[in-house]
Amino acid sequence: MRTSEHGVVLIIVLVFLEIYMLLSLAVLESDVFQTRMSHQYWQKKQMMFAANEVLRHAELELIHQIPPCVIPTTSSMDFAHKPLSWWQSGLSCVGNFQRLQYYYVVEALDKNACAYILQDLYGDTKKVNASYYRITLLMTTTDGLSDLHRLIQSTVSKPDTQELTCTIGSHKVNVGRQSWRELV
Repeated sequence: MRTSEHGVVLIIVLVFLEIYMLLSLAVLESDVFQTRMSHQYWQKKQMMFAANEVLRHAELELIHQIPPCVIPTTSSMDFAHKPLSWWQSGLSCVGNFQRLQYYYVVEALDKNACAYILQDLYGDTKKVNASYYRITLLMTTTDGLSDLHRLIQSTVSKPDTQELTCTIGSHKVNVGRQSWRELV
């Protein structure tokens, strides 16, 4: 065997090692990307769980007492375009939950004369009209490092003191959440 043949084999082996190393780096880079995506997905899910917990609390508070952050009825899509400064302007109810900042507003919707709630007052069951409210909640991070946020809405019914007359068939509704949706 000639010595020049040994050099060719060495170069071929080095080329294969270089290719193997580049493939390994590509796989490693893909794994790092997948890990980042999984972490971001996990953060979004955690924020959604926290937002739902705060929304449930706001709904219960609304059923017992109307909070001070009632605003005129607004288009749902308008909330998606409101800047954070609007939420911080004092119109909304504000709080912290699990190192997250939340803001929410309540809108009084139309009353439905044909929707009734059975209310038990000291053993006497009475039909009372239902009134509807919409809660819009913005949940965001407090660290300022992430632009992660969630905007969700729910519609809530509660007993109303004003008596309305239904001209067509009436139907029963339950107190509490009637609908839920994610806006952003």
